[in-house]
Amino acid sequence: MEYESLSDYFMDIEKFIDELSENKKVEASRKLSECFKHINGSTDKWMMFYRNLLSIKEEYERKFSENENLKIDDFIKAAKKVVHKL
Repeated sequence: MEYESLSDYFMDIEKFIDELSENKKVEASRKLSECFKHINGSTDKWMMFYRNLLSIKEEYERKFSENENLKIDDFIKAAKKVVHKL
């Protein structure tokens, strides 16, 4: 998925955090929320966020539904693009 803006990206992540919590994946939701709140314009923060997304994907891939895995893959791809642009 391509995002039109960072605000669309952020809204999707916030929605995904809520969905994970609603689907009883509270620990994954908490970890994503924790790393998400530190994003700013800094390359270092975006790199940390990108690495945390990869870590969350690795840790929860088997627990995530197919749709959840697709969403986190989209977030990873978009974060990677931001990191390479900064």
